[in-house]
Amino acid sequence: MEKKMTGYFAQMKGFLKMEDELEFAKFSAYYQDVMNCLQADYQELSQDELAEAQAICGLLGENANMRAAAKKDANRKKFQKMHEKCAFWQDAIKAKLKKEGMSEEEMMKKVNALTADEEEEPVEQCDCAETPKPETT
Repeated sequence: MEKKMTGYFAQMKGFLKMEDELEFAKFSAYYQDVMNCLQADYQELSQDELAEAQAICGLLGENANMRAAAKKDANRKKFQKMHEKCAFWQDAIKAKLKKEGMSEEEMMKKVNALTADEEEEPVEQCDCAETPKPETT
């Protein structure tokens, strides 16, 4: 079986690097693709793919929740439903991994390792040592 979750996770990493907010149609299409994949292939996903799915659902759900809270438009209820469905899948994935013998700590390590890649990318920083400090009198 093709590793679909790996592809969805790579796509998510690309979205996280974007400076502009993903428009609703693209966000919704990505969400629906992930949900369809989980519904069709959930039982066959490996532990690594389930960890990727857990990370995706966490990021998608949190983003949908923030959008629902921030926007008072026609999509608000849709974002709320997306958040709820992502939370459902997170719980289902956690239960499946637990049933397969993975501890909650191991689950968290796998998910954190996946999302840590984004946090460890070099960020340009100012050289504060060269910045003159204002004089105080």
